[in-house]
Amino acid sequence: MQLTPLPKRYPAVIEEIRGKGLMMGIKFSGEMIRRNLFFRVLYDKKALGYLFSSYLLSQYNLRILPSISAPDVLRIEPSVGLTSQDIEKLCEGLEKLAQIIDRGQFYQLTKHLMKGDPYIDNKGKEPEYGPLPTEIEIADGQSKKVAFIAHFAYPVEEIRMLSKDFTHASDTVSGSYFQNLS
Repeated sequence: MQLTPLPKRYPAVIEEIRGKGLMMGIKFSGEMIRRNLFFRVLYDKKALGYLFSSYLLSQYNLRILPSISAPDVLRIEPSVGLTSQDIEKLCEGLEKLAQIIDRGQFYQLTKHLMKGDPYIDNKGKEPEYGPLPTEIEIADGQSKKVAFIAHFAYPVEEIRMLSKDFTHASDTVSGSYFQNLS
């Protein structure tokens, strides 16, 4: 099937495509979760697969849901009336999804949830400081786990510091993201 090359093209995004015939599952890689703070938050809340599903539905009119037992796996269970054009659309949508994830473009992936971000307030504004590193480093065998609590004094500015992609977002949408993530 045309999906099988995706894990080779996007190894940090798609771990494997598994299944038989047209009943397939797309397992997403833990690497993308390590690289992106926003993906990590949604993965921890078991909502990442639902975000991917909502993107595919809004942008490509594809109805694909994550597996209930594995929220990092999207299930493909096509109907009997599947056409070659439907398969092309599926492959195109999954390719674009993998590109966006690979580039860490969380704002682009979620913009449809904010009606395309019609606001104009401070779009394109670069943060005064940043971007901040958000990637989780792979620990050696002697590392100790630590944690810290952060207080966001200027959430709109700090959201842009956590993801360069948010420089494309309006202040209105950036503030809304912060409210929904906290």
